Amino acid sequence: MRVVVLQRALPHYRVPFFAGLRTFLASHGIELELIHGLPAGAEAKKQDAGHLPWATALPLPTLAQERLVWHPVLRQLLGQKPDLVIAEQANRNLINFALLALRGIGAPRLALWGHGRNRQAAPGSAGNRFKLAYLKQAHWFFAYTQGVAQDVVAAGYPADRVTAVENAVDTAAFARDLAQITSREVVDFRTQQGLGPGPTLLYCGGMYAEKQIPLLLEAVQQVRAAVPGLNLLAVGAGPEQHLFAQAAQSMPWIKVLGPRFGPDKALCFALADVFVMPGLVGLAVLDSFTAGLPVATTQYPFHSPEIEYVQPGHNGLMTAFSAPAYAAGLIELLQQPDQLNHLKAGARASAGYYTIERMVNNFGQGILAALNHF
Repeated sequence: MRVVVLQRALPHYRVPFFAGLRTFLASHGIELELIHGLPAGAEAKKQDAGHLPWATALPLPTLAQERLVWHPVLRQLLGQKPDLVIAEQANRNLINFALLALRGIGAPRLALWGHGRNRQAAPGSAGNRFKLAYLKQAHWFFAYTQGVAQDVVAAGYPADRVTAVENAVDTAAFARDLAQITSREVVDFRTQQGLGPGPTLLYCGGMYAEKQIPLLLEAVQQVRAAVPGLNLLAVGAGPEQHLFAQAAQSMPWIKVLGPRFGPDKALCFALADVFVMPGLVGLAVLDSFTAGLPVATTQYPFHSPEIEYVQPGHNGLMTAFSAPAYAAGLIELLQQPDQLNHLKAGARASAGYYTIERMVNNFGQGILAALNHF
């Protein structure tokens, strides 16, 4: 049997997943073929393309200023007819609609993989209504998380044709980097950065509007007033990086470090006490959990599905979506060392659950079920 996965791009963080999925399927006598687009336009600017020697990479024509994309493999799929095609659940993917329209004349079965709806738009938006409408025509649905699975079932998709994959990335290399850091290195790094004696908050990720950086900066000023010696490390880059830089000019306890990778990134996590991200939360929580840091966020209405992994009272903190509420939650947490240590233990436990191995197994088992469902 043969399964084809279509991807608009192959980001580097997906390479371990597809390598593991190929091995899983091969152990069940199933061939996996991955076809993905070459980086172009906005994708190329991310500079995060991955490579797999056995995958097929090809240019993907785009329309409407890259808002629509076409995978030029329709003739190949109709001729070779794999047992299952898995494509991203995205309104921009024109190949999805071609395969669904041609089911009656021999097109292969199509499964979709995605968020169920666009989490950065209103649930009832036109785009989300369309997305759910054509989802119901798919043979199977691979949901990023349990919550996504529940959403699509509530919208009318059959529960027996949904697999929750528990989206994850491979954090093994990051865990190794953390394990190699010594207490002396942490002390030296603190001294080099001129950090105060108090606790350290860490922001690590893209710096753009959805991350709510102004809210974070307003909140940490209030926290600093109540928690003497507080520090904030800002790691990452993006169009709103200048907001951290401007704040640091008058608040030298904010350290803007730019992008950090490998051991340098791990050192920042090893020094920190709490991971702060009041705006859009996604897969960054997995790095935080791996480092044993609780995630402090807010009830921001447009989080990615991985926000489900943050469990207040177990591995994180979630406050109302406002700077005063966020500040109050952080102050309370930082003034209760026992609670902070409890959340750190919960974060480490969560790191052991949300693994790339679990995702590969969940996805692989879903493929087996989809192939056996007629």
